[in-house]
Amino acid sequence: MIEITPDVAEVYLGRKNLSFAAFSLIMGPDNEPSEDDEYLTKTAGGFSFEVDSEAGKEVLVHILTEVTVPFTVLVYAGSHVTPTALVATFLVPHDIPPIANQSDLFDPACTVKVARVVCLPPSLLKAIAQRSQSTECAIAVVLKAPRFVTKRSDKVVRISLFYVHCLDMFGIQSDWREDICVLGEMTTWDRVHCVCKNTRRARRQLNTIGQANIPLHARYLTAKVIVVPNPIDLGLEVIKEVTYNLVTVITVLFIMLTYILLAFWTLHRDKIDQYLRDHAIVLRDNDPYDHSRDRATLDEVSPQKHAMMLVESEYWEERLEKWHAHETAEALTGEAEKLPPKESPGLRKSPSKAASKRGRQLKKAESKVSLAKANTNTNANNKTSKENEGVESAEPSSQPGPPPLPTKPSIVLPRWCVYVAWFLVFATCSVSSFLIAFYGLTYSYEMAIEWLFASFCSFFLSVFLVEPTKIILLSAIRLHKLKYCKNLPWVNHYRYTEITLENMRLNPDEKRKQHDYIVSLRGTRMYQPLTEDEIRIFKRKKRLKRRALLFLIFVLTHFIFLALLLWLVALLRHTDTFYYNQFLRNRFSVDLATVTRLQDIYSWLNDVLVPLLHNSLNPTFLPESASIILGLPLMRQVRAKSGAKACLPAKNFAQTSIKGEIHCHPKYGADPEDTQNYTSSWIKISKRATDKNTKGFTYKPKEKRWPYHSHGLLHTYGSGGYAFYFFPDQEQFNSTERLKGLRSSKWLDEKTWAVILELTTLNPDANLFCSLSVVFEVSPLGVVNTSLSVHSFALADFNRKTMAEIFLYAAILIFFLAYVAHEGYVITQERASYVKSVYNLLNFALICVFAVLIVLLLRKHVLAAGLIQLHSSNSAEFIPFHAVSQVDHAMRVTLGFLLFLTILKTLRYSRIFYDVRLAQGAIQTALPGIFHMALLMSIYFFVYMAFGCLVFGQHEWNYSTLMRATQTIFSYCVSAFQNTEFSENRVLGILFLSSFVLLMICILINLLRAVILLAYKKMKQPVYEEPSEEVEAMTYLCGKLRTLFGFLSFRSKAKEKPKLFVDMLYGQPEKNNRRYLGLKTRNINERKMVYLVV
Repeated sequence: MIEITPDVAEVYLGRKNLSFAAFSLIMGPDNEPSEDDEYLTKTAGGFSFEVDSEAGKEVLVHILTEVTVPFTVLVYAGSHVTPTALVATFLVPHDIPPIANQSDLFDPACTVKVARVVCLPPSLLKAIAQRSQSTECAIAVVLKAPRFVTKRSDKVVRISLFYVHCLDMFGIQSDWREDICVLGEMTTWDRVHCVCKNTRRARRQLNTIGQANIPLHARYLTAKVIVVPNPIDLGLEVIKEVTYNLVTVITVLFIMLTYILLAFWTLHRDKIDQYLRDHAIVLRDNDPYDHSRDRATLDEVSPQKHAMMLVESEYWEERLEKWHAHETAEALTGEAEKLPPKESPGLRKSPSKAASKRGRQLKKAESKVSLAKANTNTNANNKTSKENEGVESAEPSSQPGPPPLPTKPSIVLPRWCVYVAWFLVFATCSVSSFLIAFYGLTYSYEMAIEWLFASFCSFFLSVFLVEPTKIILLSAIRLHKLKYCKNLPWVNHYRYTEITLENMRLNPDEKRKQHDYIVSLRGTRMYQPLTEDEIRIFKRKKRLKRRALLFLIFVLTHFIFLALLLWLVALLRHTDTFYYNQFLRNRFSVDLATVTRLQDIYSWLNDVLVPLLHNSLNPTFLPESASIILGLPLMRQVRAKSGAKACLPAKNFAQTSIKGEIHCHPKYGADPEDTQNYTSSWIKISKRATDKNTKGFTYKPKEKRWPYHSHGLLHTYGSGGYAFYFFPDQEQFNSTERLKGLRSSKWLDEKTWAVILELTTLNPDANLFCSLSVVFEVSPLGVVNTSLSVHSFALADFNRKTMAEIFLYAAILIFFLAYVAHEGYVITQERASYVKSVYNLLNFALICVFAVLIVLLLRKHVLAAGLIQLHSSNSAEFIPFHAVSQVDHAMRVTLGFLLFLTILKTLRYSRIFYDVRLAQGAIQTALPGIFHMALLMSIYFFVYMAFGCLVFGQHEWNYSTLMRATQTIFSYCVSAFQNTEFSENRVLGILFLSSFVLLMICILINLLRAVILLAYKKMKQPVYEEPSEEVEAMTYLCGKLRTLFGFLSFRSKAKEKPKLFVDMLYGQPEKNNRRYLGLKTRNINERKMVYLVV
């Protein structure tokens, strides 16, 4: 027999015991909302695992499910799902092999090509391992698909996670090998497909001819399937926990409950109105001899005698004719009914007087009718018609009237239509409420808040904008057309009921007695006109009500504005920026203190900076961090213009032998800056070089579109200089060689003023930018001073997901416009007296700072938008985010001043408390004394500052400069004595400190305290006596609140207000002090007032 080995052998091996080969994956609604903001439109699930990237085998992920929807598989580096960690995406249909996205990080080619089997190639595993800087790499896999479940479930999808080794063995006693058999493309979770190729077949088959008698060898084949252990389900991160949102249900129930309560209140009020209509109140001043009753309405009081039937379609002249006939008939009747049965000399009227009165009434009625006929198209008889409008009577006139006029027919619906209408109303409301509540259960929290906000906006817009606008427009349209009397129909919608008074019959003696009582009552003060004092009291109450309303509005708007400012402060994220600044400061400040010479700068650049900028595992990222470098880091040199400079020492030593050795260095700001272009070794060139990789030295002009400055310990430098760029995406060797070239070309020499390193980083997880600057300055002493400045900031993201931030900025802008309009109105009202009020000056300063803040906010947004667009178009440039950083710093300082002034403004509203008014009054009274004491203290303060700086400045750090000496003396004023050794002159130092303690602390500061305390004690009684508008407004509002909530009791009035509350608002008078009692005269609010203190 001859042994023949085939070229290719394909073997399928079935797996046994598959109970632990797959695990169930929890699927549920996607945690990330889609573009239409509906998180229920997708189903998601995820898991994470760890593998060894050095194994060199594909990791296979088999999705076991019966659903036929296509899956999208997202692969993340690390065990957490973050947007920046996404490394690969696969589209997994149900009937064809997965399709990988095109990426430069890995080669998507893979051997296995089976539907629902995702292959993670070794190149992808190596790319993930480079990010984690470890061979053991963690991988997170997220599955997304169109919605096929509505809640969390682990019964739909199972995952098999494994990688396979195909092994063969030639003979019995040889080892298993992997060089012949490889994994086949039909491998799945329950079977392994191996393909074996014989690479040495030709040579072996030639040798087998002579080896026919050699025993045959068996070839064994097996597959080693390694299941990835301990996969972790990421359901908490990628699956939305579907909870029924009750915001809409609670809102609908609240609205329905409110309407039900209002309906019951309406029914209750209707019953009360019916009761009031059935029960007439007899006024005490009704004269018993008056047979007519007075009808009181909201707008007029007219006598009710008899009425006539009026038609709404009649015109004014027809009404007046009818009224004339009615009045004529009424005038023919006598007035004997009005007289008492028993004659009284004071109450009877003679027949002649009655006849003359009737004649005057007839003439008056005829004159009115003739006047109305002559002036039909005018409004001369509006008063006459108003007096007789709506008058009805149960008794018809005995005199014949004019013939009835035709009336317009009216359509009256049957009564069952009312029930049908109410049924439709309730049915529509019920169905709408049910649909809103049922559909709102699936809303997310953000969407429910947006729905609630939109509902409130719609309600307020309808009440305060739409309806008033409709009323104004309709009124304007109706007023545009002229109307005359004949065009106006006589419309009367009021139906009056004749009220019958029972048990009102009195005998003549009782009538006369009541009549005498009414006559005496009408002569009392109750029926007299108001006096000037009463009118003044009523006006004062009206002013107090208006002042209390304005006080309440100002307080509410002030605290709302303060809350918005605090919200804006929270958005700036001071805590995160602090830690981010500390992180970068610790990275870049390594060995920075060792730089004392120009040549030390090269050492720091090579040893510290270059390793930070070049990350071989993750280019453009800082090592061991998630911060990416935006654009190119820039290093620029600011140097003096070439040329000799004569100085004073050279002139003084002109006759000595060292004349040629003395020269002075140029000074920044006084001497010109060099802006020319050079080749290597500072050789001038005529043509400007623009290439960043050029070997020459090119001057980069100052930024004009995005200007900024770099602050060092000695000077502040512009944005220009001789530029040198670093390329973080290239190898570290490139930067090292280029720095060697700079050093050999003597880029740093005696003309160098400063070397400035600038770069900007971004932490996408925290959404924080950080502008970093390292400044090396050459001091006049030849020592290099180093300084590091970092500033982190966040940019506003105006998209739909940050609607709250947009509303915040819109509200701040609205408050600014409202403040400007109000302050402009106050200025126009008060004019020259505006500057006399401290509160007006405080408001003006607050508005000015507010305006600066608005400008800086807009400036920051415009600069950031332009720089982000520049980075998107050309990232291989230096992006000057330092301009945005400096604007953000100025904005934060301005915001701090605005917050300070806003909180300081709260003192105006805290004047409702007696102690606050007392403190303000004491300070105002003691202000001249405080000024004089402050002037005296400032003189002595300057003396000690100058003495300390001159005597101890050469040896003591605390007095080396005037600024440090000032800070030291200030610390002494608060008894913070530190670093008081005075090693060079201890005796003089002891005398200096002892005299300071005796003079400044023991005498002057205590005198200042005494001035304030004396004024405080002096102002107790005057502040107690002086009325306060804020206290009156607060008392009025508190009384209204207690009335509103029903907290008033039936106790005596003196016990209604708690004593503690009264003492807090009004204070207490001084006891056993007669000096402040009696008649007083004082100027209060620029008005001379006289008051009595008892």
